[in-house]
Amino acid sequence: MVRIADPEDPSKGFIIVKVPGSDARPHMSLAPDHCKYFQRVMDTTRPMVDFQVRDMLRVKIAPRLLVGYFFKQVASGASNTFALVLTLYNDSQYSAYNSFLIFERSTEHRDFKKLVNGFVELPQTGTGRYGFQATDRTLVHPGLEVEAAAMEFEAQKRKEADPRINIISGQQYTYIADMYPLVVNCWVGCENTAMREVSIIIDPKLFKETVVNDWKITRGPKYY
Repeated sequence: MVRIADPEDPSKGFIIVKVPGSDARPHMSLAPDHCKYFQRVMDTTRPMVDFQVRDMLRVKIAPRLLVGYFFKQVASGASNTFALVLTLYNDSQYSAYNSFLIFERSTEHRDFKKLVNGFVELPQTGTGRYGFQATDRTLVHPGLEVEAAAMEFEAQKRKEADPRINIISGQQYTYIADMYPLVVNCWVGCENTAMREVSIIIDPKLFKETVVNDWKITRGPKYY
């Protein structure tokens, strides 16, 4: 609760009450002759229809999967190879079954590949999309994060102040300083939650931080 004085009349003011969402929703009104579920809409409420109640009950026990990423070096020597690794993080109280990541093929970066034995490749279709799904034995439990897919790329560190990388097969190396932010479009979901689209925007500075500092793992600043 917050009290805010009226600047034009100190004897008056406003009281702001914040009512957070409940983890036990939906709530039924038990008033006489009521027995209805209500939904808050702006500054009022309205009765919920059948599908809204069913969807809210489903979401109540659905896991919330987020996509994270980090960089790491995977080989050194004549060819300095690095990887952009995508992870699945379960930010909920419910385990995720048969988690998956689906990608849109892009001309801006190489395809991702499955990273661990707990994931298998999904059958490809004519849509230009591809992806990976966790096996029945690979559950993403609450609070856990698993590595799901990776895109490898090469780097040349002729000048540490301005290294070059190659993230497009068959193309020339590009100075990181000349790169635009890399956008990775994908879809994430699992058996017991709805699929959603994610656009991951990666600052080129993170590529540079990884390439210049050998074997340093550089994490992305947030989850998507």
